[in-house]
Amino acid sequence: MNKNYYTFALIFILFLIIYSDNSSENTDFVNYKNNDPIIFPSLNSLPTITQEADPIIITDDEDLVTYAVRGVGTENDPFIIEGLQITTSSQHGMDISGTTKYMVIQNNIIDTNLQSGIYGIYVNVLVNNTISVSDNTLNNNEIGIYIESGTYSKINDNTITNSHIAGIQISEGAQYSEVSFNNIIAGGITGINIEASNSVIINNTVSMVFDEFVYNYGIAIHRNNVIVEYNFVTGCWEGINISPVENVLISRNLVEGCNSGITGWPNTSLIIHNDLKNGVSAGSGIRLQSELGLMMPSDNNQILYNTITNFEGYGIEIVGIGQNNTFRLNKLIGNSYSTSENSQALDNGYNNTIQENYWNDWLRPDQNNDGYIDISYPISGIANNYDSLPLASLDLAAFNENFDEVLILTDSDLIISQDSELDYTLNSQYIIPIFLVVLTSSLLIPGVKIWKTISNNAVQRLLQKTLISILGYAPPLLIGIINSDTDSYIDQETEIPTELKKYKFLLNPIRLSIIKYLHKYTSYPAYMIRDTLEVSWGKFSSHVNSLINKGYISVQEEFHDESPTRVLYIEHLGNKEYIELRKVLKRLFDLE
Repeated sequence: MNKNYYTFALIFILFLIIYSDNSSENTDFVNYKNNDPIIFPSLNSLPTITQEADPIIITDDEDLVTYAVRGVGTENDPFIIEGLQITTSSQHGMDISGTTKYMVIQNNIIDTNLQSGIYGIYVNVLVNNTISVSDNTLNNNEIGIYIESGTYSKINDNTITNSHIAGIQISEGAQYSEVSFNNIIAGGITGINIEASNSVIINNTVSMVFDEFVYNYGIAIHRNNVIVEYNFVTGCWEGINISPVENVLISRNLVEGCNSGITGWPNTSLIIHNDLKNGVSAGSGIRLQSELGLMMPSDNNQILYNTITNFEGYGIEIVGIGQNNTFRLNKLIGNSYSTSENSQALDNGYNNTIQENYWNDWLRPDQNNDGYIDISYPISGIANNYDSLPLASLDLAAFNENFDEVLILTDSDLIISQDSELDYTLNSQYIIPIFLVVLTSSLLIPGVKIWKTISNNAVQRLLQKTLISILGYAPPLLIGIINSDTDSYIDQETEIPTELKKYKFLLNPIRLSIIKYLHKYTSYPAYMIRDTLEVSWGKFSSHVNSLINKGYISVQEEFHDESPTRVLYIEHLGNKEYIELRKVLKRLFDLE
């Protein structure tokens, strides 16, 4: 088999990182610069729920004015609906439709007593990119949050318990939505149900209650071009279920204590770096299903670098007519213990490649010490398949577990087109996953290279939040993440779009984070921003000094609790260039 398959480019770079999800002090700070006291809110604090309320029904923009506690409905000053405690049994807690203005629904508590057809929050807006639902607590609803329409919707940081049908449901009218950092407990039939293409599901926790007589799913994907990353799923019949779809990325998820880990009918998709373990009942770790009569195949997928441990069924299972799938460099440990087979894998499909995997029940001999067991590993099933290069060591299966720290693309252009494909290039040092997401229109940015990313889960999560905050949506793309330890993220030899070169100084995670907060608040205590970014004082101070020297910000010594405190202020130049940068990014990367 060739070791070099295809080299071509993928994925744009948005080199933005914000370290905004760590706790900081909830301290009020008085600004005396203009003898006008200003209360600085904690960057992460939530207002206290203070008001019991009847269900909210909004059918037009005028209703928004009635129910919003602040805001004017623009992108920079959206309507805010918050601080409500709603208990109802007769209608949705919040029923929002027919609106065209920007709005944020946050910090509410809603309970509908598990009444049939009653949802916690229901959204059906008229204009795209206008709705954010965050930091709400939703209990005992048929569906916790249901977004029927409104593309580029953001559903973040909500806690949803005891839903009957789904914790979060996103319908086709809400394409390009982002579901992140939600905590779903006892999510009903499906924790997160995605029926909207081009969406991203990242850093959610789904904790279901396993029942061998109830088929429930942690995350269910029903449309093409969806990214599912960094989620934790437990207690489900199937951790991640994939309908007959194409171009799905399932990456770096942890599925534990479910009957099966990842199952379904994906096509031309990538399943990589997932940790699937401790199955219950007789399920398998990864199961590709196919139905000949229904023309529902599972073809042309690549399953790489997954760890599959302790499933009663197979570690890897290909049933029906699945073909041209590739399983490489996976680690399979202690699976198939309840079957009569002598193999951790089953292949009933055609022309599937299962090679260079680690099997803990096949560890010798390796007489020539080349790292491969000298005898092929047998695969059960009618395909008569085998792993001709079983790895002799667990370390070899993980020789590049942090592959994204050396993610490199060739000189090819960055192309995201309707002719989407998926492949990887493999050599002795690193693997390059290439995942082209189908989008409604093509985007070509010449000469962009990705040379490094960071494998830290928290950084991935915070990057997604930054994209939402700056661009107004989270594009369903793989994202090149910069090395935050470098002063400038751009390699001297790396070409970037001409329009972005002007803003090279700002395209640094710490500097950009500082400017973003100051753009929002005008001024802010330095220690509170530093705490939120969770970087060292030395690193933070160096970037503050750089911004001061460039004329982007200034600093004043002021008093808080009778102690001198440094307060940062944004200057005209910093504010101007930040606004310009946002416009450029929207022009380059808004795919609507």
